[in-house]
Amino acid sequence: MDEREKLAGGGAWFEAIRNLFRRGILHERGEAARLAWVAFGIGFAVSIRWLIDRGAYGFPFITFSPVILLAAIFLDWRHAILTAMLAAVAVEVFFVRAAIAGTGFVFFALYALTIAILVLAGEMLRQVVIENENRATEAEAFNIELQHRAKNALQMMRALASRASQATDPAEFYALLSGRLDALARSNELLRFGALPSCEVRELVDAALRPFRSGQIIIEGQPCHVHKNAVTPLMMALHELATNATKYGALSVDGGQVALAWRPVPTGTVRFEWQERGGPPVRPPARRGIGARLLQAHGALEQVDLAYDRDGVRCRLEATAA
Repeated sequence: MDEREKLAGGGAWFEAIRNLFRRGILHERGEAARLAWVAFGIGFAVSIRWLIDRGAYGFPFITFSPVILLAAIFLDWRHAILTAMLAAVAVEVFFVRAAIAGTGFVFFALYALTIAILVLAGEMLRQVVIENENRATEAEAFNIELQHRAKNALQMMRALASRASQATDPAEFYALLSGRLDALARSNELLRFGALPSCEVRELVDAALRPFRSGQIIIEGQPCHVHKNAVTPLMMALHELATNATKYGALSVDGGQVALAWRPVPTGTVRFEWQERGGPPVRPPARRGIGARLLQAHGALEQVDLAYDRDGVRCRLEATAA
């Protein structure tokens, strides 16, 4: 075996031991199991010392210190302190007279200082392992979410671009496509590309309607959040409503007005009410395009009720609440 193989073998052993320690720290234990491990550790330390010299050579805590450190690492600092207290009782009962007669106070003071250092070091190591594991889990979940969002974004872009062959005005089609892609990008930005589990509704509405004539849009709603899976379809739906209002509806004239309100409802959703007033007389569209697909219920956008009233378009949306 050459030097490289020896190093590889040593690295494999180290990795195996590291994984064993990591699993031991992360393993969930009930209170009964923790107390059983404390009792086993104290019994083991007493037995080893009793077999060696029954405390005759001094240093009565020497077999207890590793047990206390392991309790701090694999259980927690509370059980490590309990282990230290039981160790002090065991030493007092079995070993102290033979080992530290006449110097008990000083010895136990040094013991307390040593134990404090061991418990602190063990707890810090334990928290570092737990924090690293949590971050690794979050990173994996974020990568999965990012891949999912990238796939959905590509599918939506493909669907939007598929209408290019039917466009009569390339410039108008480009403007519509650009606006929809911007809305898609804003929805991903609101969720930090999947890092956040939900989105505040007011923040979403402001982002969706920012490109339009905000002076003619009245916004009112209660503080609440929608689930992350509702953010993109809701953003696209609001953008589509505002786009249509700008081209044909209330936002196409100076005197028009749009009212948007929302509130959480007992069904576990957030209900949005879109109402246009003061615009040109409304007529239902002669044909259905990609915009109609964006104004349909799908996924966490659970309900879309669109009505072409003559006085103004009215739409009710319901999205899954966080």
